[in-house]
Amino acid sequence: MPQPRPELQPSQRPASRRRDVRAAFVALAITGGVIYLFSGWLNSERAEEFGPSYAGCATARAAGVAPLLRGQAGYRADLDPDGDGVACDPVES
Repeated sequence: MPQPRPELQPSQRPASRRRDVRAAFVALAITGGVIYLFSGWLNSERAEEFGPSYAGCATARAAGVAPLLRGQAGYRADLDPDGDGVACDPVES
């Protein structure tokens, strides 16, 4: 019956195995970086696809597009605090 091999300490493992593990981590890091950079590019492309975005209602009013209706370019839920589908309601004087 063959003798069982003793478990090797990390410093005693063959160098080729450590090199393979290191290469896998490097490849994973590079892949993650590429995905991160590519996702930022996709998000900027999608923002242009959906039209303008206004910092707030004052900006939308200054641009002459207020009130914004749900589904209209530039509408965001955070500009519609009462949730009625009309963002940047007209200001009553």
